[in-house]
This record gives sequence, C-alpha cells and structure tokens, in this order.
Amino acid sequence: MGKIVIRGVGGQVEQHAEVRRALDAGASGLEQPDAAERRRGEEVGGTVSIDMAVAVRELTDRAAITEVLHTYARLVDERDFAAVAGVFTDDCLAEYGLRETDTLHSSAAVVAWLTEQLRDGTATSHHISNVQISFSDADHAATTSYVYAWHGATGATADPVVLARYADSFKRVSTGWRIARRRMFAHGLVGFPDGILRPLSRRPAPVSGPPVTGGAGA
Repeated sequence: MGKIVIRGVGGQVEQHAEVRRALDAGASGLEQPDAAERRRGEEVGGTVSIDMAVAVRELTDRAAITEVLHTYARLVDERDFAAVAGVFTDDCLAEYGLRETDTLHSSAAVVAWLTEQLRDGTATSHHISNVQISFSDADHAATTSYVYAWHGATGATADPVVLARYADSFKRVSTGWRIARRRMFAHGLVGFPDGILRPLSRRPAPVSGPPVTGGAGA
C-alpha cells in the first residue's frame, strides 16, 4: 500500500470523505509525494503525507497497547496475580511507590508485590483512562494513563482510593507488547497515608489571584 496525500490547513485533516474513497479503492493511483515533500512534512496550506503501512501498524499497535493496560486492571481486580506477569517483560522495572520494597525488578517481583499488598483479600476496582501513546520506533513506545483504583478495605471508615498516573515504557516482544518499565505518580490519595507514593510534579500556583477551589473548578 502506498501513501495518501491529504491537503489541509494548520495540521487539520479536512478531506475525510476523499480519504475514505481512497482507502476503499485500495489506495491505488494516488498522488505520490516526492522526497522533498516528505522531508518538509506538513506546512500551512500544504500537504500531509501519510505512509499507509506505518499508519495501519501504529493504529493496530495503539489498540494492542491499550488492551495490555486494560488487561492489567482486569487481572488485578480478579486477583489473578500470577497472570499479571504476562503483561510485563520478564526483566521489567516497576516503581509503584517511594519505599525500597515498592521498586520491583522483574515480572515475578510484581506478582509477589501485588500478592503481598492485597493479601487480606481487599476488593479492588481499577479504571484506566486518558491513554496517550508515542512511538520512538516500531518496537518501543512510551505511554501515560490515568488510574482510579478503588479499594474495598474491610473495617475502613472510608474506602481507600488511589488517583494516579502510570508512566510506562512498552516493548514489542515475540508474544506482543509488554510493559518494560512502569512508574506510578500520585494525583491524590483517599484513605491512604501520605508519603507512600511518588507525587505528580505540578507547576507552582500563581502568585496572585483567587484560588481555583474557590471558583467553579476545572
């Protein structure tokens, strides 16, 4: 499959119908950009050159990577900790918290850590959202995703909740995409002690002006 040239303004793809017709026609006989045009990339009022093979591969890979993130959440909530090893590379590095025992150097260590953390049978519900993926090459990707993790702790006055972000590095292996490195950053905690998770780095608040919490929020 060749390349499709889409004409637009300021990076906005405007001719969806034309692209759909081109795809349906097998992308045959489409305008082929020359080398200079490919190097220039997108310009205002210019053209966007799409390599269809790369575009299809990246769309497929994005779906596969997102599926890994969702699979992790489902397996943890099902307490199938042994199966969680399958979403990581064998030699992964996972940093879940600030304690030394929260830095894990293999998929087996991740399994052992989850088993220990939830050994009392606590029910959990992990929700993954805001997934963003960037590729450094065909076999490596960096992702960020948000996690809302509810914990139904027995005897707790309020159910603990972790509001956090996963910053992951993915690697393509023979069995598919796997997490090679994970760092977790806390957005906020409910019912957990402070200082156990790495806080998300935020820009400082403005020197003057009304506080956001006093307004309508965002």
